[in-house]
Amino acid sequence: MNEPTILIHNIFYMLCYAFRVLRQTNFADILAEEFDHVEDLMAAILSRGIAMQLKQGLCKSYVEKKEQTEALRGKLHPCETKRLHSMKIPKVECSFDELTENNELNRILKATAQKLTACPEVSIKYRKELRNKLYGQTDGTQQQYLSDLRLCKE
Repeated sequence: MNEPTILIHNIFYMLCYAFRVLRQTNFADILAEEFDHVEDLMAAILSRGIAMQLKQGLCKSYVEKKEQTEALRGKLHPCETKRLHSMKIPKVECSFDELTENNELNRILKATAQKLTACPEVSIKYRKELRNKLYGQTDGTQQQYLSDLRLCKE
């Protein structure tokens, strides 16, 4: 019994429809390419998507951070501050929201790109493209790369 096969181009159209990127010119040249594996297709789409995202700037969000500082910043925690003062530590415990690019959406992009670069089905061309997006290019440009993000929660 033969299993039904799905053409890789059909998967591309489905992904484009889902993400509404078919109209964008960055993805138009993918239609002309032939892919041996679906992983190559995903790597090509992700590489171009990450490049666009890096040009526009990575998504930022507020993350709550708690730390001991010498100056009050954000919300004061009086119990912890009193404990610090009783130990003769001249600091206050406070929590505040910090705007950061190290958020869940960007970590998902990074993790997906790392998984695809480690996948043996992805061709060397697309692995190099993804690695350039992850770790930067050697041309000396100062750009934000996904390598700055931590994959674990803070």
